[in-house]
Parts: sequence; C-alpha cells; structure tokens
Amino acid sequence: CVKRWDDHQQMKASAWSLDGTWLATTGMNSGIVIFDTSDESVTAWDTVFTFDCEDAGNALAWGPSVVEGLQYLAFGGDNKKITIIEIRTNDGTWETVLEVSRNGAIHALDWSDNGLLAAAVGDGTVTIIDLGYLKSGWAVNEMDYNWQRQGVTCFTEIRRNQGSNAMRTIRWIPSHATEESLLAIGGSDGAFEVVDLTERSHCKGFGNC
Repeated sequence: CVKRWDDHQQMKASAWSLDGTWLATTGMNSGIVIFDTSDESVTAWDTVFTFDCEDAGNALAWGPSVVEGLQYLAFGGDNKKITIIEIRTNDGTWETVLEVSRNGAIHALDWSDNGLLAAAVGDGTVTIIDLGYLKSGWAVNEMDYNWQRQGVTCFTEIRRNQGSNAMRTIRWIPSHATEESLLAIGGSDGAFEVVDLTERSHCKGFGNC
C-alpha cells in the first residue's frame, strides 16, 4: 500500500478522470470525495473537494472531454437523481449543471466519448442523456439558463420488465474508432443484452423519457 485514507466512508463507487488527475469516491455516508492525483508522488495525493448528497451514492462517471480548467462528473444514488457537476480546477470552485429525477435509485453510470450519459435505474429502465454540449469549453456560469438546461431532454430510455427488474450495470462498447453506439445492460432479472442505439427508433423497449 502506497497511500491510504482511513477516515473515509464505506465505499460503493470510485472513478478516475480520463487524464488521471482526479479520483472521485462515494458511498454510504451520502457524500462525494475528490482527490487531486496529479502529483507524480502518490504520497502527495490529497482531498480537494467534498460534496454532500441526500442519500447514499452508488455510481460515478467522469465526462469524456478534458477542457482546460473544466472537469465534469456525474453521480447518482438512492436519492433517485442523476446529478452533473462542473469542477473548475483553475480556481477551485464547482457548480451543479443539472439534476434529472428518475423513478428509482441510480445503480450505474457510464459516459461515452461522444457525450451520451447512460444510467442504470432501479425501476427497470436505462436513461440516456445527450451531454455533448458540455464539450464546448464554456463554464456554466458564463452561459444562460437555456444553455445550462439542454441536458434535461433525454436522448432515449430503454425499458425492460419494469416493476420486477432493477437495472444494475451498463457499459458503452466502442462500435468503431470514432463513435460509440452499442450499450451493454444487465439487471436483476438475470438478462444481459447489447443494444444498438444507431437506429434507436427500431429497437424494442425504447421510448421517450
């Protein structure tokens, strides 16, 4: 062990930013802790941000694009919300970009390279939100309300055995070098499937959020 923190919560999820400079953790104590891991010496890594949550956190996913001075983190948990925060690393501030309420706990999150955020929800659905606009490089406090709320409109929703199934796992699969359209999903009903979102209108189980 080269670094250890003993004063933190019972962990349920962790995620490393794509550039390797930030590590986020969440768990049972209803909070998110973010560590600065940019130093070459592991012993120098330490907490830089903490966020309070309403309930236990279950899932974390960093945004795919690293814009100078901006990082985006999605998290979800027992509060039945998908929350996106913007972290301004240059001045050490953060802000909530948007919150999307669902009808069940959020069990897993995955953010594709082209900006689609997928969330496995406890009511037997997978919510997919287009957050590609966050790759613009503009901080949310510099833009108007309508720009900030673009992600509230869902790209699509996948439904399977609602009421008797909880979606538990999701993962984007690169379908070719420049685009991700295949999504692997699994739930408590024991089924695991791969869905092609290229022609989402032709896929059984798709609907509007």
